[in-house]
Amino acid sequence: MAFIDLGSDVVTLREDAHDLNTKYDRVNLRLRGFGNGESQTIGKKHSRIIIDEASIDVDVYIVPNEAQDEQIIIGRGMLITKDETKLVIERKNDETINEERENDETINVETENEGSINEQSKNMDSMINENEETTYEKNLKVRLELEEQEMNDEIISNDSNECNSRNVTNNFCYPVNKTLNDYEKQQLRGLISRNEMCFATGFANIGLTSDIEMKIELTSDTPVTSRPYRLPYRHREIVTKTVTELFQAGIICESNSSYSSPVVLVSKKTGGERMCVDYRRLNAVTKKEYVPMTNIDEKLDQKDNDWHWEEEQERAFQSVKDELAKRPILTLYDSNADFEIHTDASKIGLAGILFQSKPNEVMKPVSYFSRQTSELEQKFHSYELEALAVVESLERFRVYVLGRKFKVVTDCNSLKMMMKKKDITPRIGRWILKLQEYDFEVEHRIGTLMAHVDVLSRNPHEPAREVKIADFNVLTLHIDNSDWLLTMQLQDHKLKTILDILRKRPLTNEEKQIHEDYELKDNRICRKAKEGLRWVVPNEVRWRVIKGSHDDMGHYGLERTLLHLQKYFWFSRMRKKVKSYIDSCIECAYQKNKTGKLQAQLHNIERLPIPFHTVNVDHLGPFPKSTKGNIHILKKREALEKIEITQQKQKERFDKKCVIPRQYKEGDIVLIKREPIATGESRKLQPLFKGPYVIVETLGQDQYVLSDIEGAERTQRPFKSVYSADRMKPWCQLSEIEENATIGDDGEGSEAEC
Repeated sequence: MAFIDLGSDVVTLREDAHDLNTKYDRVNLRLRGFGNGESQTIGKKHSRIIIDEASIDVDVYIVPNEAQDEQIIIGRGMLITKDETKLVIERKNDETINEERENDETINVETENEGSINEQSKNMDSMINENEETTYEKNLKVRLELEEQEMNDEIISNDSNECNSRNVTNNFCYPVNKTLNDYEKQQLRGLISRNEMCFATGFANIGLTSDIEMKIELTSDTPVTSRPYRLPYRHREIVTKTVTELFQAGIICESNSSYSSPVVLVSKKTGGERMCVDYRRLNAVTKKEYVPMTNIDEKLDQKDNDWHWEEEQERAFQSVKDELAKRPILTLYDSNADFEIHTDASKIGLAGILFQSKPNEVMKPVSYFSRQTSELEQKFHSYELEALAVVESLERFRVYVLGRKFKVVTDCNSLKMMMKKKDITPRIGRWILKLQEYDFEVEHRIGTLMAHVDVLSRNPHEPAREVKIADFNVLTLHIDNSDWLLTMQLQDHKLKTILDILRKRPLTNEEKQIHEDYELKDNRICRKAKEGLRWVVPNEVRWRVIKGSHDDMGHYGLERTLLHLQKYFWFSRMRKKVKSYIDSCIECAYQKNKTGKLQAQLHNIERLPIPFHTVNVDHLGPFPKSTKGNIHILKKREALEKIEITQQKQKERFDKKCVIPRQYKEGDIVLIKREPIATGESRKLQPLFKGPYVIVETLGQDQYVLSDIEGAERTQRPFKSVYSADRMKPWCQLSEIEENATIGDDGEGSEAEC
């Protein structure tokens, strides 16, 4: 007996009406019927149903015997439609068979199992009015064919017999390599059979458990509710299909929860989209569960652990390292080969690899290099670190590549343009100066192709060291040409007096003090310091040694410059004079930001006890245009005492994070913060400040009116604008430095200071 139900989406077959020896898909599909009754399918079989010679291919779902009384229920899967006088069975090629019938006729359907089918269903009108019910009956011949498909050589099963269907699970069929022999195929069958539960062909095969429930604790009782993301219509179809499959598989269920999270589609590498749920807002308020992890060292120390690091493992580890450092991986240098140097840098290290290649041969490494970055280098911009990696690598491989044409390969595209830029920082300029003796071209490659050198930069071998600066001749000056310093001391009248006192026996207290503070070494005056003897620098040439330790060393800050100076030199008030020199350095003025906290204060509007003296105004909108053509709402409110208290608290909070700004006066010369302008050039090399300008008026509340300096206009259009103190920094100006009149405190005159 069969039943035609046009309200059903699928065709179902009782388990006892199906030949169980025929292979079918194991599909756990949840079906819902009238009264929200549910049943679970056992499997699915692609079959053919023939009704009066009209054949229809359809998926037949096999259900347990208790799920239905009829042997087969035929639903819309057969593309059957009807009206009050006929039953229409549609073929796939759009041909139809129209069976005329009367209401009192009976349909007898013959199947392979020699059963009959009564067709009894509600018409479309009865779906609205349940009191009306119409029955159609007529004799039709129906034959159900459960098709078996042939297996080609590329499909293998866990059964010893050949598979009859490509879609079998529990009797697995999968494409395999045609080159496998019978024995290998048999091994594969056994492997699949032993791990049958590991394979799933869809959501229905994944399975689920209710033995354990996860409890999510939140930091707030307020429900996390998010509005759905707006998806394209094509994506909506994918989401609907995925949700339906998850629901039918029993993985998700209907819910009236006050919590909701939006759905997103993520593109998969293999093509298509994967549906995901955006739980970021929920995760943000979820209490974290901290579970102690087992210490791996303790695990390794357990006696019953099979893994140990002993002499055998150490030999294997050393063997891998040795293989990387010998032929055929590492090759001997050949002066006739072509060379490439691959470089990379990270915050913790610099690295380079020297490669060589010959015609018709693969490129092989000749030498590896990596070192740690210093504390100062770790503060460099990534662009500067990449440039430093090139400088250091070429310095290391200098003996191999000097005088030859070679290629430098890096993953920093900006580095490729470094050699062509006119406006560069002093540090980059000195590095370029060091590279002038080499003949090379720079090639850029994406980072994924530079992993071999990237791993070296993240695991540096050698310790950090100080970079030798090109054209830094101060050390050479006082070490190799110390006669220059002697001649300078002899021309300074105060130092010449000290020299005469040191050459004789002291008689007065002043002379004894000079002998305690100074000492002659190779007829040169040295100052006694805790670290040893330091050469005394005459007043007239102090600017030169300061310049060598500041300008030529990369425009270091105060402490770094002092560190270099104090290694070799001494002069009075060194810190104050070095600070004065650095503050007046033009390169530092334009290129360096102000350090420390923000120089600013929050200034509230002055409020007088006069009605409507101060009014707070706010606006809302735009809104849809009103009949009068308005789209905004202005809200005015008199400044009340409560608002004033709130603003005072805001000022206190802001001022705690800042410092009192420097106070300027009319006539002061300043620089102002440069606003970024899109010129097509790299902003990394543009000055941070512009100017100088002169202050022509003070407005109060740290506001100033600036204009061009007369005779030093910056542009053809006169400049005049208002700037606050936090966007300004002082320009250099002369200030007197007091000098002690004693012989030991030499030097006099004015110094440049900001």
